[in-house]
Amino acid sequence: MVKVGLETDATSPWLYHTLKAAELPVVLMDACHAQAALLMRPAKSDRSDARSLAEILRMGWCREVVAKSFTSHERLALLAARRRLVNIRTDLDAQLRGLLKTFGLILGLSNTDAVVRRAERLAKGYPVISALVARLAEVRRHVVAQVAALDRDIRRLVRSEPPLKRFMAVPNVGPITAVAFLSTIDEPERFKHARDVGPYLGLTPTRYQSGETDRHGRISKCGDAFTRTCLYEAANVLLTKVGRFSPLEAWGMRLMQRIGPKKARIALARKITIRGSASNPALHLSGRH
Repeated sequence: MVKVGLETDATSPWLYHTLKAAELPVVLMDACHAQAALLMRPAKSDRSDARSLAEILRMGWCREVVAKSFTSHERLALLAARRRLVNIRTDLDAQLRGLLKTFGLILGLSNTDAVVRRAERLAKGYPVISALVARLAEVRRHVVAQVAALDRDIRRLVRSEPPLKRFMAVPNVGPITAVAFLSTIDEPERFKHARDVGPYLGLTPTRYQSGETDRHGRISKCGDAFTRTCLYEAANVLLTKVGRFSPLEAWGMRLMQRIGPKKARIALARKITIRGSASNPALHLSGRH
């Protein structure tokens, strides 16, 4: 066996690590690149696709993708479950507000348990609505309890992992951002420099160059969207909330005065990735920061 080509999909991590454990030379290919090449064939079938993937792999017309470890996928699944429950809580709050607003009952803005107690109090004069609010409130309280349990799991994970503690030393980086960032990076040795992490997470502008045309666009938004959102929110809080002084905040404020708040947040988010990557021993000890 010379090489085994495999496209990225939902089961590719399990297939990749299983084939690696069998000591087979596996190459994980980017599905977007492979699809672009497969569309050039006149007929599409499983046999045709297999032959095309073999030719792509033989010619080297593909970008090899690094498969994350199962530990990294477990942590990302933990964050995904929490994010789903938070979205459910938000939907339940919106449902309660819309339900009561029809009867002229204004619930107000809040995301704590106080909004549920107020909804139950306002709906007392309406038997049918009161029963519906009680059921929605019960579900919401259960969802909030599960979110709190997942938060405890995340904090426990942060306390047990020294790299996560080091990354949280960066201003305004919390447990969720730290776990999301290091789970997405997974193997820092694959980055030659800490500054290469920014493009991997889609925090650098795109570029189109052809002849005399040389145009820089918006950020590429490659990589994990949730991790990029966490870094952006950390940068936004650092620029908008008044806290203790930090050189990173001062750098961001000067940049915001020069290029505006939107670009400054992106630049500051990328700066946070560089700080976080440089604090990792795999990059710091090798002098790649």
